[in-house]
Amino acid sequence: MPRTPEELSKRISEIDLAILSFLQAFDHSEIQLIDNAAGVIASLHFEYVDAYIKPAVHENIDRHKIASLTELLIIRVQPLRVSDGDIVKQREANALLAFSVAGAFEMGLSENMDENNLEYDSQSPAFNDSFAKIIEDHISFLEFLNPEDESFPIVSNAEFWRLIDFVFQLKRSIYFCP
Repeated sequence: MPRTPEELSKRISEIDLAILSFLQAFDHSEIQLIDNAAGVIASLHFEYVDAYIKPAVHENIDRHKIASLTELLIIRVQPLRVSDGDIVKQREANALLAFSVAGAFEMGLSENMDENNLEYDSQSPAFNDSFAKIIEDHISFLEFLNPEDESFPIVSNAEFWRLIDFVFQLKRSIYFCP
């Protein structure tokens, strides 16, 4: 559980901002957000930190693990519902939301966060294609996770986000080195 009500409130606000940014960036006429989605996800976040992450890691919980956990909890909660009840569309919408929110946590919560913020444009078309495929495969991975399964790969998924962070750090160092 959160250490303080302020911690819970802060996490709810962060998740809410990221969800709202996602909804503003995408056509969501067919999808509905469940009531108190950010509150449900934030509450589960602290439960999972205590039950699964703290026992598994011996260092501080970094933003990669927070991004990973938030992403996987969105898959668990499935906060977006599709108006026609199509489970495939619902899982796809929630996978995109999960990726976008995790990306917002990873890149430093931004009001203009969407999946395009995680595009990497290098001078190498082969690298760009590979990077786009990695992102596409990750979103597919999220779509096919079972929301009922409580044993999500939180720590190994955090390594995906650590690698994404590394790629963007590399990009910044290439563009900003003297």
